[in-house]
Amino acid sequence: MLHVGPAMKRKVSAAGLWLVPVGLLVSVALRFQPHVRADADADQRVTFNRNIAPIVFSSCARCHRPGESGPFPLLTYDDVKKHARQIEIVTRTRFMPPWLPDTQALKFADEVRLSDKQIDLIKQWVDQGGMEGNPADLPPAPNFVEGW
Repeated sequence: MLHVGPAMKRKVSAAGLWLVPVGLLVSVALRFQPHVRADADADQRVTFNRNIAPIVFSSCARCHRPGESGPFPLLTYDDVKKHARQIEIVTRTRFMPPWLPDTQALKFADEVRLSDKQIDLIKQWVDQGGMEGNPADLPPAPNFVEGW
């Protein structure tokens, strides 16, 4: 057993005083950290209604709807969720949307190429489990002119 004299006790107790406020700050920070982290994660989660529907409605639904060339519709969350992994693959490889001209400085008026950011959002959405999100975030469904 180690014997500590009175002089040593004063040094230990004086040196240990700074540990009390630091320990208190750390415990408070750790206690509130999960709430901050949960809110930050929720803000960064990609959802169909907020992030993916605008991409699908503007770049996919014109062909992926009844009576058009797409083999299945992509008009609702359920439609897109059912094909989520497939959509991630065909957009990442730029197989879809089909756009043959190479990327260039000049853009075509009706170019349907997805940006790198849009492709990344689709991948994030799929990797995060394909959440639907808040119904208030869903943009209006696209309107299409039928026929010529």
